[in-house]
Amino acid sequence: MTSTAETIGTAVEALMSAEAVPGAAVAVVADGEVIFERGYGLADLSSGRPVTPDTVFGIGSLGKSLTAVAIMQLVADGRLALDTPAIALLPELRLPEPFPTSAITVEHLLSHASGLPVLPVLEMSLGWLEGSGPMDSYDDLFRYLATMPERPAGLPGERFSYSNDAYALLGKIVERLSDVSYADYLHTRLFQPLGMTRSTLADPTRLGWDDVTSLYDYEDGQPAFRPDWPASALVAPAGLHRSTARDMARYLMAQMREMPGLTNMQRREMHRPRIWRDAETGYALGWGVAPDFRGEPVLAHSGGITGVSSHAILLPELDAGVIALLNVSGGPAREIAEAVVTEALQLPAARGLPVYNPPAADLDRVVGRYRYGRDTVAVERDAEGLTMTLGERPAVRLTPARRDEFRATLDRRIVPIVFPAGDSPAPLISVMARVCWREE
Repeated sequence: MTSTAETIGTAVEALMSAEAVPGAAVAVVADGEVIFERGYGLADLSSGRPVTPDTVFGIGSLGKSLTAVAIMQLVADGRLALDTPAIALLPELRLPEPFPTSAITVEHLLSHASGLPVLPVLEMSLGWLEGSGPMDSYDDLFRYLATMPERPAGLPGERFSYSNDAYALLGKIVERLSDVSYADYLHTRLFQPLGMTRSTLADPTRLGWDDVTSLYDYEDGQPAFRPDWPASALVAPAGLHRSTARDMARYLMAQMREMPGLTNMQRREMHRPRIWRDAETGYALGWGVAPDFRGEPVLAHSGGITGVSSHAILLPELDAGVIALLNVSGGPAREIAEAVVTEALQLPAARGLPVYNPPAADLDRVVGRYRYGRDTVAVERDAEGLTMTLGERPAVRLTPARRDEFRATLDRRIVPIVFPAGDSPAPLISVMARVCWREE
């Protein structure tokens, strides 16, 4: 008789082997306990050091939910409200006219509904853009936002457009209201109370900690070592947190049971969807929301940056969740998390992707060129349907999922490509949950 642990191990190792993942750590929680935790593969390929549940990984954009907790704690402290205008807390914040900067609330920033467009701020702050101006401080960020050439994604609250920059601004709000650094705030108000002793905003290799993963990125389909942990205090609140599967298990249980500094009503308020991304998925405060994962309502979030692929799932009605951390960017963290929690909780098998055959007019109206930050998105039609090219990436096929929504494989992962219903030609496209306007 095959045990659950063996079944989980077989599924995880198959996914890791298929995509050459060096190492992964997973943990499953249910009913206030950790019911499964395991490390797979290697934390360091050169030494052969294995992954354990205590291996320190980056968690990427999963850290946005930590920032959301910090803001909600300040709400609970009476320091602000979710409907407080951002400029009441950040008077330096000014976007080019005629955008109504004063209409952006804290809740808009938390739910990616502020109207901020696709910006190169993260890339600039991490030194990934040659020849760009400095992006080392909040003063630099405020100056850029005041003169940004990019077109806003929409009016505040009008549509969803994923924004690391919104979470950078939230980190500044935390610092301004608490009078301590964002990193110190999380350490005192979240990590310490939850016993997350191996979680940090610092470069873990400089803390003298043992059992820290090496970082890898794909080159020609194989993992290549990357020596430097991404570092920027400016964009850290958007996803430069570091943690372990065991620490994150504690955090997931707190998300479902008792979060330091919050009442249960305030904790649950974080999980309420504020805006819809497409026909079936929305966004709450630091969490994506969907009505159906294996028959259950779900909260989830992924993370990805150099040496990081992560995915967390919360199933509130089952009081259960899972965390998957990988030490390679672009890895199958979501697939691993879903496989692990499905086996651990004996959930139903996944349903197949929907099949939809759009009429010709629906294909024709989305053909064109759109702006994704500094890149161009080109959508073209051929005999088989639609293809899309983002920047210098190879063209990919758009597979219809439902009306006005397609799927495409970008950076090794399947992502939604969504168009607004109605207008022809379509005025915009949402790529990887970011609004891109049609070029005029």
